[in-house]
Amino acid sequence: MANLVNWLEIPVSDFDRAKKFYETVLQATIESNDQMSPGYKMGFIHTKDMDMKDIGGAIVHGDGYLPGKQNTLIYLNANETGGCNAFLQRVEQAGGKIDHPTFLITEDIGYCAFFTDSEGNRMAVHSRTN
Repeated sequence: MANLVNWLEIPVSDFDRAKKFYETVLQATIESNDQMSPGYKMGFIHTKDMDMKDIGGAIVHGDGYLPGKQNTLIYLNANETGGCNAFLQRVEQAGGKIDHPTFLITEDIGYCAFFTDSEGNRMAVHSRTN
């Protein structure tokens, strides 16, 4: 198994607010699409190549997608966007909240931190650098 996860969907209650939040913190473009399934709006988070070799994901608004702190914890990658501390600065600038500041897991694994996004989802960030 190359990766345990190959796609993720982040539930959102306010699509436009979440789109702005994630474009800011991920320094990525999110492509909106409401044609895939009636009653759902998705925002595709573009990875480096979008060739399905990288793990991809989307923000999703629709029935059954409920943001919250009790959902599965997702660790987002900050290796190419300045590390955990820079990521957390963007979280606060975009309207999120830092739940636990950056800390070293181990030298081999790197650093992580926890935050709450604009929608109330508990999330984490990981990077080789702080």
